[in-house]
Amino acid sequence: PGSGVSHSPKMGAGASAQDLAAVDDATLVGVIATDPDRIERLLRTARQQPSSGASKTEAQDYGIAFSSGSSEPDCKWESVKSEIQSRSWQVSGSWAVRQFRYRVRGDPHDSEGKSPFEHANSYSMHRAFHPLLLGSRAAVVWQNRIGWEPVLSIFGDDFCSHEQVTLPSAEHATLAGAAHDGKDPGALFLLMVQWGDGRPAEKRCLTVIKAAVDGTELKREVLDGGEDGLNMVLFGHYDDQTQTQPPLYGAQLSVACAGGQLGVCMARFMHRSDDGLNHQGGIWFTLSADTLQFQQRPVRTSSHSLDSAVTTSLDRHGYPEFLCCDLGDAYPRGLHLHRFVNRAFGGGGNQGLVVYSYKCRHGEAPKNDAGMEFEAYETLNATAGGQENAPTYYKWSNDNACYTELGGVVSVGNSIAVAFAGEGSPHLDCLSSAPFASVPTERHRITPRNLGIVSVRKNMEGPGGEVWTTKSDYSHKGGFYAFRGEWQEQAVQNVCWLTDLKGDANVSRLRACALGSQVLLLWELWSRSYITTCAQCVDEKGEPVSEVLNLGTQIRLGRRTEPLATAKGDVIIVQRHDGPDGPELEVSVLSTGIASQATEEQDVEVTAEELAAGGKRKFKFARMTLCLKAVLEYCREANGGKDTWQSGTLGEVTWEEACQHAFAHSNFVDVIFDPDGFTKETPMLKVRLPVYLKGDTNSCISTFTVVPTGKKKVVDYSKAAEKKGAGKKKSPR
Repeated sequence: PGSGVSHSPKMGAGASAQDLAAVDDATLVGVIATDPDRIERLLRTARQQPSSGASKTEAQDYGIAFSSGSSEPDCKWESVKSEIQSRSWQVSGSWAVRQFRYRVRGDPHDSEGKSPFEHANSYSMHRAFHPLLLGSRAAVVWQNRIGWEPVLSIFGDDFCSHEQVTLPSAEHATLAGAAHDGKDPGALFLLMVQWGDGRPAEKRCLTVIKAAVDGTELKREVLDGGEDGLNMVLFGHYDDQTQTQPPLYGAQLSVACAGGQLGVCMARFMHRSDDGLNHQGGIWFTLSADTLQFQQRPVRTSSHSLDSAVTTSLDRHGYPEFLCCDLGDAYPRGLHLHRFVNRAFGGGGNQGLVVYSYKCRHGEAPKNDAGMEFEAYETLNATAGGQENAPTYYKWSNDNACYTELGGVVSVGNSIAVAFAGEGSPHLDCLSSAPFASVPTERHRITPRNLGIVSVRKNMEGPGGEVWTTKSDYSHKGGFYAFRGEWQEQAVQNVCWLTDLKGDANVSRLRACALGSQVLLLWELWSRSYITTCAQCVDEKGEPVSEVLNLGTQIRLGRRTEPLATAKGDVIIVQRHDGPDGPELEVSVLSTGIASQATEEQDVEVTAEELAAGGKRKFKFARMTLCLKAVLEYCREANGGKDTWQSGTLGEVTWEEACQHAFAHSNFVDVIFDPDGFTKETPMLKVRLPVYLKGDTNSCISTFTVVPTGKKKVVDYSKAAEKKGAGKKKSPR
């Protein structure tokens, strides 16, 4: 492949917006050819009048009310050390921003630049940055567009230091996803998709790499793209089939790690089907974090699948599960929420629900792309009658535009919340096709795009089938004729609309993350170009707990880069900046003062000394989280120094073997104290581990009961407890 961009300090990767705006258009021709998407954005920014964000008057014109004016910083950048700069400023209320710029070796991708009115914004874009937490330190994985190798940037606890590590790579491949196992130091997982357009029948493969944080490769597995594997001939859109470099948009993959597994949602073009077409669709699968092989083979999510978000949660027993939402345009047409329990689709109570849907533009020719012919959609044509230049619609559709941006899926409280930007409002039916005829020249954004949120019960079940935790009067029904002419019912309900924008205004680049019992929503306000960046907090029912904050124009959000929330209530946002000497990483640390979910739900830590002392205690929760090291030390002492333990599931094993596939985050395991047995005479400790047996994709729970040597034998009480039945009083969960 080519080298990507030039490294001239004035043109290409090192060029600032001012540099590019100063030269004539003829000189720019060669520069634009090296990186048209980013150069176009820089030029637009530089040639506009300097902006300080949306004023209060302008905000009223857009139909939005800010709690205060823009929080544009008036501070200057200061040098922290060589190749690191910083500045800080106060946002409205107690919120504050610290911002850092780090000179990097390489050229990270930038996914900004496309407005909701543009074709490219209809499709998902590659994630430019993959933020992670490595213990207490924030980090980000990105792909260098010069050599195309993945890079890990690790920031110090105070963000005043920066370490750059080159990671293992796959040749001619796009870094589509990255995850960390949550341990310390733990392992990284890189998912890299082979370049190129293999349509109609040349497969493309997915390489999964496990690496240490120092860049050492630990394991590699190539997942086959054949029809019996991932069924992939193309990942993303290529405008030119001779193009060797990856496209900037049109592909999506999301990944998370929990319970010794990687959960992956991926969209791709498939091998040619019986109708002669290469269709695009989404799949879900899980991989062993140990072997990198399938735990559960691919199953379908949505088709087409144009965006996705994956996160992890704990079920009511405290065991890990995956939550995924993808953006479907036909089968189904809507935001498709999935809950994957243990094995994901195909077993163990996994569920799916369309939580929001959107209007559909029907075909404007009698035949679809497969040559099937359809009759005119007279009912719809009658409603469009009288509109100037209104087309004739037919009873089929292949509308790849969803008029919606997926903001994220969040586990908060007893709910799963899905945030999105959609073309509905408190007074506008998001399913109605009527707006199409009123603006026949617009194809991608039809009406203002507003901020919406829906939430459902965490187990996606409820009395009388009532699963919604958001409550509103917003309820509409409709439908559309799909690609082969089959009628598809649609319904939306209980949507909480948080904005009601006017004119050309839109919510875009929406991101959502959990902070304590709240959901933080970050988004950009756009018309046909960027205006400002905003924030708001809501509860699990979608009710606002704060007014909309205008964060100004100095914090930008990537099209798909997720924010990273820390236990301190800080939110970390990563973007690219074109510095005078070349590309830089710009990291914004938004301090909200809101404790994260992890901090709020974590039990009081118990030390090894407290464990050894015994005695009855009252705990806020029956399930306690203990540092793995302290647990091991206590258990070894209680077992007379022995390192092996009995389990009805695994037999005699070491603790390291038992914990190898246990769900762990930052070296924490799930520990339960039995109040009846935890005394000075017979202190008892139960440790429950969701263990994945080798050669078996099913998970099971192994309970180890530990007592001091000389008091009782160390045995596994899990089977005995089952025989005693429900008569025995048990401790609360």
